[in-house]
Amino acid sequence: MGDNRDNSADSRFWGFLDRRLIMGRAMIIHFSWATDPKSPEIEISNPLSIPEWFAYNIWHFPQRVRWNRLAKIIT
Repeated sequence: MGDNRDNSADSRFWGFLDRRLIMGRAMIIHFSWATDPKSPEIEISNPLSIPEWFAYNIWHFPQRVRWNRLAKIIT
């Protein structure tokens, strides 16, 4: 996110892209990461939440990577 995220418009503001304007297709899934509802939240008011979040995600990295999708060619 940029520094102006609170004052800028994204796709939720613009709406959907007209399908005729799409010129290409996806070719490969480079990396896929599963969400984890148990992952701790980063709290701005608590700086110690950042290393806690980082440690949790490093520890659970092998379980969260979708290995079957890693570098998958899309047909």
